[in-house]
Amino acid sequence: MDIDGFIQHQTNKGEFFECTACGPKLMRRKQTVRHKQSVQHKKKVDDKEIENDLSLGLEEVESSLLVRSEEPNLDVVDFEFEQSYSPRSPNSPNAITDSLNKQFEVEEAIRLQNAEDNPDIPLNNQIPEFNWHEYVEYELERILEDSTLDDLLDEEVEEEETIPTEEDHKQWAPFRSKMDFVGCLLVGYTRNLLSRTLFDQIRLILNELCHLKIPACSQLRHALQQDLANPLVSPHIDFYPEDTKGVNQYKLSQSQKWLTLSPSATSRASYQLRIPQNIKFDDPTLLTVKTKEFAKEYSEIKRNNLPLSTICANKIFEVNGDDSVPIQLPNSWRKKAGGKILRNLPISLYADDTSGNVSKRWNKHISFYYTLAGLPPNLSNEEYNCHFLATSNRATVLEISEFLVNEFNELATEGFEAYDASISQPVFVMCSVLFFLGDSPMHSEITNTHYPGSALNPCRICGLSALTLAGKHRKDFVYHFFHRDRDGNDSPNDPRVWKETINRTHELFKVATEDTMKEFETLTKEYGVKDRINERFIEDRAIPLVKEKMDILRSENFARLFNPFLRLIGFDGCLDTPVEILHVFLLGIVKYLVHDFVSKLSDTQKAELEGRIESFNTSSLNMPMLQPIYLVTHVKSLIGKEFKIFLQAAPFILFPFMNTFEREIWLSLSTLSPYAFQTHINDMADFQLNLQKHVSNFLYRIVRLTAQWVNKPKFHMILHLGESIRRFGPATLFATEKFESFNGVPIWRNHVQQ
Repeated sequence: MDIDGFIQHQTNKGEFFECTACGPKLMRRKQTVRHKQSVQHKKKVDDKEIENDLSLGLEEVESSLLVRSEEPNLDVVDFEFEQSYSPRSPNSPNAITDSLNKQFEVEEAIRLQNAEDNPDIPLNNQIPEFNWHEYVEYELERILEDSTLDDLLDEEVEEEETIPTEEDHKQWAPFRSKMDFVGCLLVGYTRNLLSRTLFDQIRLILNELCHLKIPACSQLRHALQQDLANPLVSPHIDFYPEDTKGVNQYKLSQSQKWLTLSPSATSRASYQLRIPQNIKFDDPTLLTVKTKEFAKEYSEIKRNNLPLSTICANKIFEVNGDDSVPIQLPNSWRKKAGGKILRNLPISLYADDTSGNVSKRWNKHISFYYTLAGLPPNLSNEEYNCHFLATSNRATVLEISEFLVNEFNELATEGFEAYDASISQPVFVMCSVLFFLGDSPMHSEITNTHYPGSALNPCRICGLSALTLAGKHRKDFVYHFFHRDRDGNDSPNDPRVWKETINRTHELFKVATEDTMKEFETLTKEYGVKDRINERFIEDRAIPLVKEKMDILRSENFARLFNPFLRLIGFDGCLDTPVEILHVFLLGIVKYLVHDFVSKLSDTQKAELEGRIESFNTSSLNMPMLQPIYLVTHVKSLIGKEFKIFLQAAPFILFPFMNTFEREIWLSLSTLSPYAFQTHINDMADFQLNLQKHVSNFLYRIVRLTAQWVNKPKFHMILHLGESIRRFGPATLFATEKFESFNGVPIWRNHVQQ
């Protein structure tokens, strides 16, 4: 049965239809319904109606065209059917070609008619060539529009066509099918990468026409450019550090890392301008001078009618002991900026493992996120300012980070241009990682330390260590665990040094490849250093292909044999992995104590505890009504916000079941918690004294009751909380709750794509 507005073609592949309005595109009967609903088809139909209105006098124009000699049309539709046809058959390719040529002639006649009505339009007697670029663009636009009009029947057909068979799996493994393999070849791989424009176009074709799921990719600089161009975000970003003199501290732009500089520069030219070596930013001998109080800027200062820069040979020498490094003037960043304002955009980086499923079945995905450190906390905690970077259910955190570290280093050394909506002009931007956040296993991987649970060196920040597992039960280890000497006085351990960790990582690789594995294992335990990337190479070095790859990397790119974070510019793994209060405090100390307490209660006491929880008034604590049965029954499966309930309500619901020593522990913990969750520090010096006092009091109460908690490294990590707060500000600024809640985004993204 014919369809109005379509030409029917019978082929050996079945029945096809050609739209008389839209041109040479064959489709199935079912697709004609969808096609007629598309915007492009309706536009073509309207154009046809206009053509009919201009039919007066068209015959004369057409006859003149037939008399005129024509060049042969070489742009014919490129398709053939396997079945042979008569040259003049209605369904033959020749007949279809003639039909198309006739359509082009009609369009030329219309153009001539329009030219007579509009003499200003130049007349070209040649029939226009068929523009295949415009045709392809038109088809791509129609694909996008038609994809939104798919009905249920079409979706069922597509699913049946794209489901790979078991034979496909065997033949094209590890790819799902032949089309998946073709898609991977087209979009590029590590040795043959496509441009972004070409990748986007090929991805559009494969996703819509071939129904493949080709992943999209972007760059960090594009996200940063969008943030700067966003008028709702850019005006709130701090680009410069703020010196608060230790008071009124509440945001990351006031952090010590961002603020503190320690250059030592001199010039060895005829004149020397010497800055004292290793002077601290907050040294009391330094004076604060406002910019407006300077009489001249550097470029205007002269001596003997010569600029100061000329006298100093356009160089500044950075001196460290007897070594000096020349720094050429002007600053290289000024050259790169080309007169644009320089912007500094530090970021807070986070990584976590989460399930890619919405069900309870675990499907581990490693995901990276970040926020702009320059945003105030009330904005950086908003979900729309938390950005997704990368995810994988196959690669480890260090494998994913290799590409991220490469881009971070490029942004830190080369920079990029962006548009700043706050000043309505282009700027030049540099970016660096202010700190890295994660749980304890994640921090261990990126800092090349052992997982702290059963490690002989359980701390990534200080040198806490034991020679053997039995040594962790000796008094000396307990003293060092609590930062005390034998007399009970405060005695912090020697800090770890990031540069030393890097050197020891390289030393261990040399020992493993040139000495014995026994020596390698001995030094690994002694140093407390473990590189997960390097470890895989060492374990598999007997495999010929792995050994060949190692030899290539050693000669061409030695750094790729190791943890990528070892070469991240501006990052110190020992200092820039702060003590995170969600995993260390709530999911560490509080969780251990709650589990230990509830597990000792009898069934009768648990029933009474449920009653006390239910009767607890939460109106002043900004939390919903409590679920007593759930909190008691599933106490081993609670999350951070639920442990916070026990922390806030402990004196009212837990104290009746406790003895004197247990009450002292929970009372000291309740007193300590406001310092851990403080969002605004009025006086940093006073805050540090009080925090240290309450941490010491809590640990004293703990160890007086039992020494079992020495096996839990998080009780030791709380001693380093003050150092992290001094370096970055209130602990809530480097808390991970905002990132944990953002885990739902890649989960749902993964769920939708499946």
